Amino acid sequence: MLRKLFSILAILLVSGHSLASNFVIGNMCFEVLDENEHTASLAVCWDKGETVDIPGYVEWKGQRYRVVEIATLAMRNCPSMKNLNIPQTCEKIKTTALYYSSKLEVIHVAEENAIYSDVDGVLFSKDQHTLYFYPQGRVKETYYVPNGVTTIADYAFFKNERLKTLHFPNSLMYIGQMACAGCHSLNNITLPENIAEVGSYAFYDCDSLMNVKVTGTTPFKLGEHSFSYLTCLNGELLLNGSAGPKIAEEFRKYGFLKVGFY
Repeated sequence: MLRKLFSILAILLVSGHSLASNFVIGNMCFEVLDENEHTASLAVCWDKGETVDIPGYVEWKGQRYRVVEIATLAMRNCPSMKNLNIPQTCEKIKTTALYYSSKLEVIHVAEENAIYSDVDGVLFSKDQHTLYFYPQGRVKETYYVPNGVTTIADYAFFKNERLKTLHFPNSLMYIGQMACAGCHSLNNITLPENIAEVGSYAFYDCDSLMNVKVTGTTPFKLGEHSFSYLTCLNGELLLNGSAGPKIAEEFRKYGFLKVGFY
């Protein structure tokens, strides 16, 4: 019991949480966010089961708190988690809240949630214009991002070890920072015609990436190190025949020595 307590305290301190406002219920530790609004954040979860249900409300010292947030690295100590259920009350999921959830396959969001939704187990914004997180434990080698998505959020596909092919819709405009970093099996992508920006480190360390196809003709922003640490320096860049030389030049600095047109 003492070892467990010390582990919780260490995690909270490293994550920057205030110990004075934290309380433990079952296998979860919560942090009070606002005493007047009676809101709380899930700070740390160490549930060992395959299905984790985040409660919408918790009670502590006679007060009922609404769980509105999942904090940074909150789920990193759930080694067996395959299914995650997010309540109606959740309003904010921190960017790296689901980091290190290597077995997570399915995310389910309560239908009444006003901020988030799920499509086939993947986390989206309510309007489904933003893809927030693709579970790291999914076994599919190919994924089609739904049409209508305009933004791939930061870290959305981070360190997915199984994905080989990602299909982006023409609606996509922005790929976030570290969005696909460390996807070691990813070997080909197509950047759609409306892409406006690829964020910093977006495809960093995707060491199997051999082919990048650019369908648009308008130059777009490539963030710092967006394609760095690709070990396949003979990768091929395939450009729209109407694309200008500026696009090709931007990619050449990342080791794409073969530039073709279609």
